[in-house]
Amino acid sequence: MQSNDQLSAILNDLIEVNNDRVRGYEKAVDETAIVDIDLHAIFNSMANDSRRYTADLTHEVIILGGECATATTHLGKTHREWMDGTKS
Repeated sequence: MQSNDQLSAILNDLIEVNNDRVRGYEKAVDETAIVDIDLHAIFNSMANDSRRYTADLTHEVIILGGECATATTHLGKTHREWMDGTKS
């Protein structure tokens, strides 16, 4: 059986992935033409879903007595930097 610390670490990994998702969907909203209201709604909905997943995971980490992640993954950060660099 895994310890609470190990379970918290796994849940925190999932929290970071969902934080990446939120940032990605927010960026998609910012970069989508304002005339495409349907696409904006889809991206906003997906970002909100990811926020809810993060909240649920955070609640579980708290129950386990762990500290909750607030950051994103290193891979996600690298990907965002690469994407920003390709626009130049």
